[in-house]
Amino acid sequence: MDQLPSLQILNLGYNEIETIAGLDRCIYLRELDLSYNCIERLEGLDRCQHLRVLDLSSNLISQIRGLDELSQLEQLSLQDNRISRLDNLAHLEALVELCVAFCLRTCLFCCLLVVAWFLCGCVAWCMAVATLLLRCTRLLSNLLL
Repeated sequence: MDQLPSLQILNLGYNEIETIAGLDRCIYLRELDLSYNCIERLEGLDRCQHLRVLDLSSNLISQIRGLDELSQLEQLSLQDNRISRLDNLAHLEALVELCVAFCLRTCLFCCLLVVAWFLCGCVAWCMAVATLLLRCTRLLSNLLL
């Protein structure tokens, strides 16, 4: 990717990628699709500070870490991963859509859906309740700990 520093949209889905690497020079990247790979850790995204859409669906991710520099991120898809806790998201102030379907398979997840339904009036299949998730971090911390 060193030869494509102006790249803005990149789809690397379905490539059996195990680690996120080689994006250091893609500083103008706005959309990145890494779905359906073998990624276990969120790393290698530090220089992608203009990223607005990140799809990491259907990987092997168990923890939400490594997104600290993505302050412009608006859409994050982590569905069908091994995530058991929704933490390390509060700093993503621009986030408006968060998809974690098929990740949290616990009774606490069911409680979260019920709370979201009552507060938002509906729950989208893709859990696009980022406003609730980011504005009510105290409530989430109590439910998910």
